[in-house]
Amino acid sequence: MRRIITLVLILTCLGGLASRVEAQSGPTISSVSPRLAYDGFGRVTIRGNRLGLVTQVLIGGGAVPIVSNTGLRLIVSPGFRDPGFETLELRGNFPSAFATAEFTPTVKAERSHPAVNRMDVTLRGGDVGTYQLMFSYRQLSTPSVIQDVYFLKFLNLSPSFGGILASGSFVDGSVPVVLSNKLVPVVIGQVGQPLYLQAQCALGSGPITSSFTNVFTLPSP
Repeated sequence: MRRIITLVLILTCLGGLASRVEAQSGPTISSVSPRLAYDGFGRVTIRGNRLGLVTQVLIGGGAVPIVSNTGLRLIVSPGFRDPGFETLELRGNFPSAFATAEFTPTVKAERSHPAVNRMDVTLRGGDVGTYQLMFSYRQLSTPSVIQDVYFLKFLNLSPSFGGILASGSFVDGSVPVVLSNKLVPVVIGQVGQPLYLQAQCALGSGPITSSFTNVFTLPSP
């Protein structure tokens, strides 16, 4: 009889220890699937493990409503967002878990051949229609407001130190535009400076039908 009681106590203690270890280890994030930035009724789906431990979700430092949580799939409704990359944080009785959420349309680049100043650029999230990819070696101190664009997005680049790098069309809004090994024009006096990229693309419907992406900074080579 004494052995049985001892065994039950040991199992109970081990069970409590396991639950504490699980709570301390916290959730893991395997994927984040955001919607278009301009979609005010959009949902962001977070997939991973032990998401049932999450009590609060923050995007860009601000708490967002949790719509549902199955433990493996957590859905939040962040409301209107600016394009770009935001830090996503999961909070609860555990060390915070972090991931990056991408709210499109976005532009991202990396140098493919630094010696000859070439790079690979990806545009994502534009609707079917035209786009223009702009570059500059300097940002404006005060962004210019460009009328008749979705959300009155700002043009942040100085045209005096750059121009249009590429133009074309999204043929399928769900397929990114990839510009490989693109030669970057060198503006006199700007060699060795960071390069700034921003794109304008078709987006939305109605009288306001275009938007700017985030500004992407490519460090100096």
